[in-house]
Amino acid sequence: LRAGLELGKDVAAVPAACWQLLEGWYGGGPTFSRTLADGRDGLELDLYPAALRVRRCDPDDGRPIGPVLIERVAGDDRVTDAAIKLSAGAAARLWTKKRGDDRDVWRLADRKLRCKDLAGHDCLLETQHDGRWPRDSAKPSTAVGARVDARDYRGNWCAGTVVAADAERGVKIRFDKFAPKWDEWYAPTSPRLAAHGAKTTTGSRSTSRGDEQQERRPSLAKRASSVAAT
Repeated sequence: LRAGLELGKDVAAVPAACWQLLEGWYGGGPTFSRTLADGRDGLELDLYPAALRVRRCDPDDGRPIGPVLIERVAGDDRVTDAAIKLSAGAAARLWTKKRGDDRDVWRLADRKLRCKDLAGHDCLLETQHDGRWPRDSAKPSTAVGARVDARDYRGNWCAGTVVAADAERGVKIRFDKFAPKWDEWYAPTSPRLAAHGAKTTTGSRSTSRGDEQQERRPSLAKRASSVAAT
């Protein structure tokens, strides 16, 4: 529909059964199907639903499979509710990345987001199977420049980037929220590494935030001394 149309002034809405009768009598079309959604004053017609570009997850390893489908959902629906609707009521969650990005940089959609906030993004629908999320077992890329989730020495999962690789030391991870002096080395097969977005749902590359947090983070040297003393 053209933007800016007003219900009752520019367009009229009738129940589906009524439309079928009118179309049978007089012809016409095309048909623009719309749904009722919760609004400020009760149920309201969602005249401009969000159009999500969605692919499905492989149930075994969480890889994107199948064609991109255009799914129309209420713009004000939370992404958590939309995922369940798209999976026909099964436990599901949505992953997103900016449209046009060919890298495997899917991020778990924030539960607070609404479907209208996903404009300009591609979506990946993951459905739970036998109580297991397929993408939880997805192996992270360890190539330099790859985005990963990593568990730091304090046991916290943080988003980061592979900045170096070494045959003996493994891969070096730079955390989004910390300065380079806090980089850590991991074995490529370490259980402390996960696919980007599998363990974190928020995070930014903000330098100012990183500078702020690096002052709060306890020194590795102090931690080593503490461990040695105990």
